[in-house]
Amino acid sequence: MRLSETEQQALNDLVEKLKSDPLSNPILLADLTQLRSSCDIFVSLGKHGRLRGVLAVTHHLPLTTIAFSDMPAGTFIDLMTNALDLPQSESGSFYCLASHSQRELIKSVSYVKWEVPEFRYELGPEASHANFESQLAEGLEVRELSTGDVAAISALYSEVPLVAFSPKVLTLGPWVGVFSGESLVGVAGVHFSTPWVTELGHAVTHTNYRRMGCARALLAQQISLLTNKTQHITACCLQENYGPQALLESIGFKRLEQVWLMEFGVG
Repeated sequence: MRLSETEQQALNDLVEKLKSDPLSNPILLADLTQLRSSCDIFVSLGKHGRLRGVLAVTHHLPLTTIAFSDMPAGTFIDLMTNALDLPQSESGSFYCLASHSQRELIKSVSYVKWEVPEFRYELGPEASHANFESQLAEGLEVRELSTGDVAAISALYSEVPLVAFSPKVLTLGPWVGVFSGESLVGVAGVHFSTPWVTELGHAVTHTNYRRMGCARALLAQQISLLTNKTQHITACCLQENYGPQALLESIGFKRLEQVWLMEFGVG
């Protein structure tokens, strides 16, 4: 939707604030910068053009996902009501990776269909490249992926289901795969990648190729490709996925906070 000049200025000011503290709301920062053309942005202003709240609704994924700034409950209700008019919001269901305060806001004004706790990690500055070394099983190799690999990626995800994959995300940052011959058996990509913060994700290894060093090799290659291109490298991991948590921590990732993957309804 088209923003007024005053709304755009308030949005620009928020972006500059988020750039100075990227980890405070990394998804919203990505939505307002790298993913701006794939988002509908709703802005609420108070007196004298003071920003009350911002809501970003993405439409590059098969799910209707949102990110939002801190705001009063009434403002959140107003912005979510506006979002319901979007074609992709017809079902009335939205998805969000929410911080503690965002989770509480969502729960106070809507009905939560389900939620899953996760941990957000950041690669620590003291992480050593020695931690990234991986012993891939013989016959496996890591390669960068491109939009030409969509069919192979989709085939792998169909065997190890992953929600919210779209070919569009292959253009957002480094995607890498493990190949056995010409067969793709492992993949890892990004949810977004900006100069301020990158979030790794979409990592899957075929069940027949686990415990062969694939996950560590994929992470190591992504980190290498992102070095000096982003200030913060982050990743989220389900709270009950102890294996991936141990892998991240062994490489040098530090746990930042608990977040919640949520589906909730409005209206």
